[in-house]
Amino acid sequence: MTKIASLRRGELEPSRIVRHMREVEADFADAIQAQLRRRNCDIAGALDARLHIAVTARCVAAAVFGAMEAWMLGSDRSLGELARVCHVALESLRVGISDTWTTLTVSS
Repeated sequence: MTKIASLRRGELEPSRIVRHMREVEADFADAIQAQLRRRNCDIAGALDARLHIAVTARCVAAAVFGAMEAWMLGSDRSLGELARVCHVALESLRVGISDTWTTLTVSS
């Protein structure tokens, strides 16, 4: 993440920064997936379990990187704020996305 912040401060093209962030996010998802497989080695061989682990890992990585992106674009760049938005993002996973489809409103 420190490399992403330094890329953002530099004069790099936004597309290059985005590409790097996606690569790091994918690596993070792979690491989460490996950890979940180790924790659930007794069921990790079943197709449904592998699917659940893959989806969970990718969702957690997306939540953390989505929070980091929102934090980088926001005005409060404190680590406390980063922790807060990561918590909000991860809590949204716990709650589920079904509420988002019905309760999220776009203000004009």
